[in-house]
Amino acid sequence: MPPSDVNFPAAPTALKMTVSVGIGMLVGLERAWSNKDVGVRTFAIVSLLGTLASFVGPDFIIAGLVGILLLVAATNTRSILADRSLEITTSAALMVIYLLGVLVGLGHIFTPVAGAIIVTMLLAWKSELNKFAGGL
Repeated sequence: MPPSDVNFPAAPTALKMTVSVGIGMLVGLERAWSNKDVGVRTFAIVSLLGTLASFVGPDFIIAGLVGILLLVAATNTRSILADRSLEITTSAALMVIYLLGVLVGLGHIFTPVAGAIIVTMLLAWKSELNKFAGGL
């Protein structure tokens, strides 16, 4: 853990947090549009968690991942009890968004933004991808 006198520069930190929340909101908007239980706020918070965990250190990245896995387990348990379905795609998207948030915190911008766009496209094109796969 970094010493308590570590200071995060305001401008780069604000940029990283903004990008992180933005990529979480992008994917979360698609999930909300698809009427999923996990939406904009949750995805933005998960991405921000990844970014903040990477600021603090590797131990916190792992702890955050464990927290996300518990969130995924709870979400899927609730979904199974409610309507006997799994939210595997949303769960996978949550884990990817956490990782993209970690990457933002580590100073990467292009890869997480491109990754969020690709995830959003894959989620939004569900019916088109199913039609394509069925046509093969």
